[in-house]
Amino acid sequence: MVQVERRERESLEKLLRRFNKKLQQTGAVRRIRGLQFYESPKSKGERRKEAIRRADIRKKKEYLRKLGIVDVEQWRKALKTQKIRSKK
Repeated sequence: MVQVERRERESLEKLLRRFNKKLQQTGAVRRIRGLQFYESPKSKGERRKEAIRRADIRKKKEYLRKLGIVDVEQWRKALKTQKIRSKK
């Protein structure tokens, strides 16, 4: 539990700012947002495959960007349309 005591002649805005900063430092907000939606447990193999796929996409995107072939915005649009097609 985060507690902040009001200092002498401290405004409410400053007190809230200190409170929010301490709350962020504890990591409570990140943890709570992570628990907001239920995520079914995945096997180690599934997580590893997803991580490898993301890394491959990242490498390919960086390679094409350095060559000047693909703009980052064009890449994002292409990925979105690819996801939409695969869902249908």
